[in-house]
Amino acid sequence: MHSLLLLAALVTNPAPAPLHEATPALQARVLGELDRPQAIADLFRLYERRDEKGDLGPVTSVLEAAARSPKARPDVRALAIEMRGELAVSQGQLPKASALFTEVAPIRSWSVIGPFENEGRAGFDAEYPPEKDGFDAKAVYPGKEHDVTWRALPAGHAPYGFIDLSSAVYPRSDVAVYAATVLHAARAESVLFHVGASGAVRVWLNGKLVHEDPAVHPSRFDQKMFAAGLQPGDNLLLIKIAHNGGRLGFSLRVADGKDAPLVSLAKSARAPQGKLPGFAAIRDAEGTKRRASAHKPKDVLDELRAAAAAKPQDPRAQEDLAVLLQWRRPADDAERLPLHARERVLDRVPTEPAAARRLARLEDRDANKRRAAIDVALAAHPTDAGLLDTLADYRLDRGEAWEALELARKARAAAPSWVEPMFTEARALDAVGLSARAALVRIESAKARPDLARAHRAAASAYRRLGRADDAAAELKQALALR
Repeated sequence: MHSLLLLAALVTNPAPAPLHEATPALQARVLGELDRPQAIADLFRLYERRDEKGDLGPVTSVLEAAARSPKARPDVRALAIEMRGELAVSQGQLPKASALFTEVAPIRSWSVIGPFENEGRAGFDAEYPPEKDGFDAKAVYPGKEHDVTWRALPAGHAPYGFIDLSSAVYPRSDVAVYAATVLHAARAESVLFHVGASGAVRVWLNGKLVHEDPAVHPSRFDQKMFAAGLQPGDNLLLIKIAHNGGRLGFSLRVADGKDAPLVSLAKSARAPQGKLPGFAAIRDAEGTKRRASAHKPKDVLDELRAAAAAKPQDPRAQEDLAVLLQWRRPADDAERLPLHARERVLDRVPTEPAAARRLARLEDRDANKRRAAIDVALAAHPTDAGLLDTLADYRLDRGEAWEALELARKARAAAPSWVEPMFTEARALDAVGLSARAALVRIESAKARPDLARAHRAAASAYRRLGRADDAAAELKQALALR
């Protein structure tokens, strides 16, 4: 069966181009294309590899070079800074992380109100009182399960730019939430906003709808960019999130017309006070919402989508778009854009291991399609450790633990120093009831890769299960030392 699938693939695509290169080659390519939209996709590829070695130095140096290069596009610089900030958080460098995020001009000061009902995703189009009345600090409205009123988020609530609403709103599932802030502009100015939200989103500026996105997905930085005009003096921003599940929140940052972050303007943001009825959402004579401006600045998603359309047979162009969608718009329930983009990649290079693994991670509804993608690539690369490990994951998901165990061991044999097959083998051993052996495999992972913090964390967990508290503490100390 595998040979037939492989033959069909080779007839259609006789010479697939490899999509996975060595990390040094990827780093060099990033630094050579900082003025092109493809650099965004390659930065995401590089960031995915941050855990493959214990030393983050090479990845960090590329991110810092991209962030400081005068050649780099503004969105490339911003992404490099955001990634560097995320790495600083993971390393426990919290003041440095906060300072890095400040460089991209996130708006951190907000008042919030909610939750309102969003059952059946009806909340996106529902006109709740904050849209009708503007901001009124003393107003009390019926919300979902209880009355709601405006509340200012505490100072320091969003050191890394993400406005986490999970601590400010309850319940947190199938809800609509509003947030408001005031920006003070010294003069009239055209600006660009970058927004990310954990659901469908609308944004009003001084009562005018300037952005809307009905797609439902987790929040990521810079998911969408839109243009708007500030008036001299105070400008009220109102954002609405129609959220279903997962982590509730959003991010919004501001830049000038050339996309350079406006740090001082972002710092001027303050939670509104008193009553601002003049900023209620504007409606036309028929009482309907005015739609967002037709003027839409071209962003990297538009550029990579155009590049993929211009070169439909180029696997790299399709892969660039798929990578961007997977990072910026994951789990898009309605359109499933990352999955469809990934399918187009695999149509061009069906035997490419990296492409097959990515599709297998995304495809969570059609098990046959997921398995077929792995099988075709594995027929061409029978000893590829990544494919063997991916197939082992698939077997585990189907409850076929013994088969998964055999595949994970084959993956380990193919790549002895790679810890992922070790972790998969440990999960398979747990699934067949051999928990003591699973613990030993996790301990072995730390010995095989003493440079990886996650290997030491896995070993610490195993030691705890074995009742060896001192050994668990020692492993955790080593993991912390590697952050």
